[in-house]
Amino acid sequence: ETLNTQIHMRTKALVLTAAICAGGVATSMAQVYSENSVGYYTLDLPQGFTMVANQFNNGDNNLNTVLPLPDSLAGAQFLKWDSSAGGQTFLPADDFFGSAFGGWVDANFTPTATTLVPGEGGFINMPAAASVTFVGEVPQGTLNVTIPPLFSIVSQPTPQELGLDAAGLPATVGDQVLFWDNTASPQGFTAALDYFGPAFGGWVDANFTPVDPTPAIGESLFYNSAAATDVTWTRDFDVNQP
Repeated sequence: ETLNTQIHMRTKALVLTAAICAGGVATSMAQVYSENSVGYYTLDLPQGFTMVANQFNNGDNNLNTVLPLPDSLAGAQFLKWDSSAGGQTFLPADDFFGSAFGGWVDANFTPTATTLVPGEGGFINMPAAASVTFVGEVPQGTLNVTIPPLFSIVSQPTPQELGLDAAGLPATVGDQVLFWDNTASPQGFTAALDYFGPAFGGWVDANFTPVDPTPAIGESLFYNSAAATDVTWTRDFDVNQP
């Protein structure tokens, strides 16, 4: 509820400053294609907010590198989450002003230093529905994603549609996962999925039915960690292995 409130408050601020309407239809995640260690995927994004992830390494992984948009989408915004204990709120938004004005710029209207690396995620606010393509080198080897206490935005560090349990995420009893529903009006989070431990079904939905939270390719999610310290989610991945 707190996160939904913050999103809605942020939406109101964006509407006042940019007159961008939050709403839309379901996001369609396309099949990932790869050859050797280079690949891409295309996300069909609706107007409004969607939680996205970059699951490739592309240069410096700066927004202007991994998320270049056409000038027709000027007005788009990107929000990352400050997961530090003293933060737990959204960082200032980056705005897309088009190629003639620096592309993605920060709150000081300078080209942004914001990065989006595999394992992270954030909200993109689209002024209109459009397809966005992520491209780069597929992360391989031993991959580590740090999950701090309380809320953070995380994603699979590889372009796979794989459940968190199946992907070896070391959950703590009391953890929660929240997915964003960009089809609701107003948009908001779906019911939280809770981790009760192996003896009680592991991850369960609101009806206490066991589930394995599974983000789509290119999708990020909010993770609420009950652990007292950072948790490391380690993935060993090789594109040549099944």
